Amino acid sequence: MTSPLLPPGYRRTAYLGRGGTAEVLRAWSDRDRREVALKLPLADASPVDDIPFAALVERERALIGASRFPGLVRILHSSVEPPFIAMEICAGPTLDTLGRIDSLPRALNLLSALAVDLEYLRAAGLVHGDLKPQNFFLPSNWESLPDTALFWLKLSDFSLGKRADEPDALRVGLGTVGFMAPETITTQTATHRSDLFALGVIAYTMLTGVHPFLEGETDPAVINSRCREDDPAPIDQVRPETGSALADLVSRLLAKRPEDRTATAWQVCLELEKFGATYPFRKALSAVHLIPHGATFDDMLTAVPVDWDPHRDYLSTISLRDPVGLRLVLSANTRRGNLAYDGNRFRFKSRPYWPCPLRRRTLHSFANSPRAHRKALVKAAILGTPDFAPSPTDTATLLLLPSLLRPGTIRKISASKAPVAEKREDHIAATRLSIQAGDLTRAERCCFQAATLLQKDHQIRPALTLIDTVLDFALLIHREFDVAKLIRMKGDILKNAGEIDAAHAAYCRVIDLYQGRTPDLLLGKTYNAIGDLFKLKQRFTEGIAALEQALAIYEATSNQLELSHTYNNIGNMYYIAGNRTEALRQYRRALRTQRRLNATAQVASTLNNLGGVMAMTGRLTRAARLLLLSLGLKRTLSDTGEIA
Repeated sequence: MTSPLLPPGYRRTAYLGRGGTAEVLRAWSDRDRREVALKLPLADASPVDDIPFAALVERERALIGASRFPGLVRILHSSVEPPFIAMEICAGPTLDTLGRIDSLPRALNLLSALAVDLEYLRAAGLVHGDLKPQNFFLPSNWESLPDTALFWLKLSDFSLGKRADEPDALRVGLGTVGFMAPETITTQTATHRSDLFALGVIAYTMLTGVHPFLEGETDPAVINSRCREDDPAPIDQVRPETGSALADLVSRLLAKRPEDRTATAWQVCLELEKFGATYPFRKALSAVHLIPHGATFDDMLTAVPVDWDPHRDYLSTISLRDPVGLRLVLSANTRRGNLAYDGNRFRFKSRPYWPCPLRRRTLHSFANSPRAHRKALVKAAILGTPDFAPSPTDTATLLLLPSLLRPGTIRKISASKAPVAEKREDHIAATRLSIQAGDLTRAERCCFQAATLLQKDHQIRPALTLIDTVLDFALLIHREFDVAKLIRMKGDILKNAGEIDAAHAAYCRVIDLYQGRTPDLLLGKTYNAIGDLFKLKQRFTEGIAALEQALAIYEATSNQLELSHTYNNIGNMYYIAGNRTEALRQYRRALRTQRRLNATAQVASTLNNLGGVMAMTGRLTRAARLLLLSLGLKRTLSDTGEIA
């Protein structure tokens, strides 16, 4: 065969290798002022399956031409007329030159690095379609790397690849015999799991030194038949030290049906870690690697698999809706370990870090704005309600300024505006301003009002968030007991929302605050609430014990009305538990107390309870008389709901 002519601007410096349709040369690029790997068509070779080399070039350029993932051989330039691809030089050997890797830990690390490349392709929506050891380049110093070092095996040759959502008919070839998955051989289907089959072939060869399907055979038809039908010996039979668990993983990768294989390359990494791989695969993938070339801000929110929703507005603000700014945010949070891939999406562990260059850009804009606008921004940052339409830069400035202003300035302005907000019944704003002013008493009062209104509008989460803000402030200044009423309110909200355990924790927090303090009505009602929780859980003994604690407090504080309510609650508990005798006793105690107090409404309710118990015990005449007495009192009170 004759070597092809080099395109203009390239000078051959060395020969690297050749395949069925292409030759790869080491060449000097005048354009890049560096050496490149130049892939050219063989001058006298016939296109495989009538596929011109230019079509292979175009396919590879379309799939990964703009990729900057370190695990892919980077395409520097490409052309279809004349057809060529200029790629980065990979100084290390290809994987096929290694044969069996005797060091099992090193083999596991290499396999993990291979799997990271495949996981990148899955996340990017790509299928390679022609995985084989010849397409992976190792680092030149791979043998001397520490066991925990981060490195990449560079994957090349995407000419037979496709996008995951493309039809298989768009592929310009099937793959390499001995590495094609059964479904690719029979139906020309290529998916991420087809690539995983090829990974299984590579893993088998690396660990045993034996190809699972090629051994002693060169006929493509026979080899394809083996791939479709034969199961190679488990690797632990060929190399016992690998163990049955690793052998099972490789066997699953080589499963004939795609659905029987390990689902993703990320799961392969997780399993290899269990077997002793120390390759830091979690650090190898970054959301920045998946940003499409030339993507706008909105494109990035659609294309990059990040769980944006919890922080979407905040990210829009700190990046100024600038794609370069968002790229910087993603990169900085990845470096700090705050943005990590979980096998499906990238997720922030906590609120995204705001990189210093973006903060400096925001402050620079603030410093260069007119003085009147700066004053308006300072006021709006403290009050939280700008009286002008802020630009994206203004919005970022409003977010940043509170951390930069003098505490005295914030306190002074907040203290003057909190009463105004409370007077106009803007209780949420009044709560926030009171906290900034250091006024816990007003903050607690306004928060209670705001949370009450939010509950009526069924805004449970905003109500809890506001309460937690005040509780955090009280804890910070060591005055948590002063907001015990809010903690109790939090418990009530959680109970009504069905979050029983969280409600119980809030009530217990109130009780803990009363250690060493004089019991009062709030503590008694808290024990009552705990009794209700135990009733919901049908833990009647504990519920009655809590209600008896409330009884003791009401007796000590001479609160007869609450005492009667608690007798009724205990009676209800006994009634549900099936102890009707004790239920009657408690209802009668409640009735005696209520009659002494002339509490007509409460008397009517207790008579109703007594009548119900009498009816259940078969004393129907007595029951009817009590219920009629209750009905008469309710008519006197015009309580139409209870009458019905």
